[in-house]
Amino acid sequence: MSLQGASPLHAGFHAAIEANDMAALNGLLQAHRQEVVEQFGSWLNVPAAIRSDKAAASRYVESLIRIARLFDHVGVPSLLQSMLGEDKDNPIVRWKRRLSNAQALSKGGEHGASDAELGAVLHEMEGATGNVVDDLRPKVLGTLGSNALDRGEYAAALDFMQRAHDACVASGDEAGRAAHYENLMSLRVIDALANAPAQGQRAVQVRRLVARAQDAADAGRYEASRQRLAEALSVIEGHPGDALLAALSPKVLGLMGFDEHRLGNAARARECTARALTGAEAVGDMESVRVYRANLDALGAG
Repeated sequence: MSLQGASPLHAGFHAAIEANDMAALNGLLQAHRQEVVEQFGSWLNVPAAIRSDKAAASRYVESLIRIARLFDHVGVPSLLQSMLGEDKDNPIVRWKRRLSNAQALSKGGEHGASDAELGAVLHEMEGATGNVVDDLRPKVLGTLGSNALDRGEYAAALDFMQRAHDACVASGDEAGRAAHYENLMSLRVIDALANAPAQGQRAVQVRRLVARAQDAADAGRYEASRQRLAEALSVIEGHPGDALLAALSPKVLGLMGFDEHRLGNAARARECTARALTGAEAVGDMESVRVYRANLDALGAG
C-alpha cells in the first residue's frame, strides 16, 4: 500500500521496511543516507492533505518512527531524537504524552482531570490504525476503567475494562488480554451482585472456596484442599449455564490437578489439568492457558 503524502524517498524507505526487503534497505541506506538525514525534519510535518484523515496521518507518522528506528539501529540516532521533540504535528507522540500525564493524574487522585486527558486521546484516535494505536487504545481504556473503579462507578469500570480487553483480543495482544482478564472477571462479579444477586453470591462462594483450597494447598494440606475444591465444583456443575462460574471452573480444576499431583495420583492430575486447559481456552483466560499448558507438559513428561 502506498503512503499518502510521502516524498518519493520517504515512500521508498517505507515500502522496503513494509516488505522487510533487507537488500532494498541496504541499497537505500548506501545511496541516500545523508539525504534522509537532511530531509527528515521536513517529513515530520504531516502533509496538510492528510491531516484530517486520522488513519492516513497515523500511518504516515508510524512510517517515520520505523525509519527513525532503522537509522538509530545503524548508528544515526538524530532522527529518532528529533521525533521525540515533535508534538504539534505528531499525534502518536502527543497521545503518548497525554496518556502518561493522565496516568500520573490518576495516581494522584485527580480522576476528573485524568479522564479529560484520556477522553481527548480516544477522540483523536478514532479511525486511526496501526501497531501504536493497537498498543495505546487498551491502555487508555484500562486507565479510564481504573478511574471509574476508584470512584466506585462499577458499571462504567466494567464497560471500559471490557472494551480494553476486546481491543487486546482484536489486535492479538495476548499479554494485554491476560492483564485485563482478572480485573474484568472481578468487575463482572461486582456487577452480578448488584443486578443478579443469586448469581453473584454463587460466584463469591466459589471464589472463597478456591481461596481456602489454595491456602490449604500452600500449607501442604492437599486432602483439605481437595474437599474445598469438590464443594466448589459441585456448585459449578449445578449451574451449567452460569458464565461467571464457567470462568472459575478452570481455576478449580487446575488446583485439583496440582493437589492430585502432590498426592501421587498422576492420571487424575493429568485429567484435571487437561480439563482446566480446555476450560481456560473456552473462556479466554490466556494466562491460565499458559500455566496449564506448561503444567500438562510437565505431567506428561513425568
